Amino acid sequence: MSYEQASEIVRAFYQSADWSWVGVDDREIVENDKLFVFSVLPRKVLINRDEHGLVLMGTVTVVHKTDGRLERVHAGAFFTRESNRRDRARWGKATTRRPNPNPRLIVQEPT
Repeated sequence: MSYEQASEIVRAFYQSADWSWVGVDDREIVENDKLFVFSVLPRKVLINRDEHGLVLMGTVTVVHKTDGRLERVHAGAFFTRESNRRDRARWGKATTRRPNPNPRLIVQEPT
């Protein structure tokens, strides 16, 4: 599964009416050998850069590379050393990050 395919799965899930207040921050591609990891934040934070609107969700959205399954899981499963040791069999090796060459989200710097 490619990053683009995984991204479309995430976008389709979050375009439902119940999730219309959030957006996918795709400026970085975050992945490991088993998953793509997506940061989904309130639109108020992404577009307006409104720090007061930030809701600490504590979860990330993942898409499994083998079958395209989407899950929302605790972010600590990916970004702490302890969780990487403990959950490596389930979640895969440590994540890597790289800039997305074609992000849909473009955030204007304040002028």
